[in-house]
Amino acid sequence: MSDGNPACRGEKVGKYYIGVLRNLTQGLVPDEMWLTRAREWIVRASEDWLNYSMAALVFWFCNKTEEARRALARALSMDRGKTALFFLLAGSWQQRPGMQRQWLEIYLRPMAATRVPGDFLYALELGLRGALPNDCLDLLNRITEAWKKSLAADEETEIRQRDAWRQQFQQFRDGVQVPEIDRYQYLDRLDGTTASALLQGALLSRPVGQFVERHTGGEPLAEDPGTTGAKMLEWFLWDECLGLAEAAWQGTYSDFITFWLQAVEQDTSRQLSPRMERYFLASSRQWLLQAFDQVQGETARQVPETIPFQFNYSFQRQEHSFTCSIADGLEEESLVAQAEADMDGFLSRFQKQVDWHRSALRLLVPLALAGALLFWKGNELLDSFGLGIACLMGFLGLAVGKWLGCLFSVGITVGIGMTLQRILASGQRGIWLFVGFLLLLAIWQYLKKQGPADQFRKERKQTWDVVEGLLRSSCAEVADFRDHYRQYTREGDILRQRLDRLAADAVLTRTRRIYR
Repeated sequence: MSDGNPACRGEKVGKYYIGVLRNLTQGLVPDEMWLTRAREWIVRASEDWLNYSMAALVFWFCNKTEEARRALARALSMDRGKTALFFLLAGSWQQRPGMQRQWLEIYLRPMAATRVPGDFLYALELGLRGALPNDCLDLLNRITEAWKKSLAADEETEIRQRDAWRQQFQQFRDGVQVPEIDRYQYLDRLDGTTASALLQGALLSRPVGQFVERHTGGEPLAEDPGTTGAKMLEWFLWDECLGLAEAAWQGTYSDFITFWLQAVEQDTSRQLSPRMERYFLASSRQWLLQAFDQVQGETARQVPETIPFQFNYSFQRQEHSFTCSIADGLEEESLVAQAEADMDGFLSRFQKQVDWHRSALRLLVPLALAGALLFWKGNELLDSFGLGIACLMGFLGLAVGKWLGCLFSVGITVGIGMTLQRILASGQRGIWLFVGFLLLLAIWQYLKKQGPADQFRKERKQTWDVVEGLLRSSCAEVADFRDHYRQYTREGDILRQRLDRLAADAVLTRTRRIYR
């Protein structure tokens, strides 16, 4: 036994008291022994309301009315609310409707919408499990509905509930496993977020839907009212003796609903009746929907209208990048055309280097102009400037290679002059020979540039294939992302409809009983 401090009761005392309840009506222990035990409880723990309540219960069973009255008065003076709940549960155990009505009224009297204890759960469980008379259940329903109505007008209370569920749903969102099909290769980093994080927000309806299913899916068979009362009384004693947090909890009725629903979600060892869970869930549906919209909206606001991409590549050790923005992936062909035009602009200078037409023009145009001038005014130019050119070349040769260089330069100049005179003397035949010479030079330029041109086209094709593949893959991923995001978001409509259908469960009503 404890020494008067409720915090010292412990598991041993809880099991002892539960054993007392289970054997009190069996007739296996004589009344004298029960009375002796009850008096010991009072002496050894004279400051504990639970000891006086248990003693009063034993005195009641043993028909010691006056002692039961005194022990009860002492328990009420220590903790009126818990004592009233204790005897409400005891009356449900013994199926005493008058006792139930009396103690329920006493238990509810000090309560208000802003002052609801955690152990009010047991009174609700009695009503929803069919262990209370109809008038008691109607009283509970009137009071709780009035509390809900008054608290709905309190913005601070409403915000507190939404914030509590928003934090819960954020944990759900962060734990969402994105399907393997949505693990993108190119669509990864976005502005301040990732594609996976955005899809986690869109998929929030799945873990929230599983949460709703966990708390609405049970269909238990009804128990006998006396059995329900006994079970509730044992649970109450156990929670009190172990000093669990819910035994000392107190807050508004809205906080009470949120507290218990989250407690059951986080601690699977704590079991409520399926009807109780449905009632809590239905009473919370507006907070759940608002929190769901808030958490899903956090990621929805981060979804960009267009997604920027940058494709970096190099050609012959020269770096280049093509940037674009993809809206929904359907503009694939136009982006491919833009990327190809951008690449052609970047490679234009490389293409000019291997273009034989440009090389041939640079070589042949000056020669053709010179040849035209030669055939037109060649003889006159040779007569007027031939000697001067020979002398100029001689001086240049002298400056470079002394006298030997002078002779060599003059000899070459004279030889070229004589050759030009012979060509000019041949008339039309010389012209055709000159044209043939120009054609040979053009062919030479063509053959010279063939190898580099083939290599350029090969490298360009390889580079373009890579860039085009990246661009088309990126467009495909953006299209898949947009489509899947819309599809996952639409799943939230099903969740909203499901929560709306729970409206009828937000009222304390008795379900049809099915006995086995």
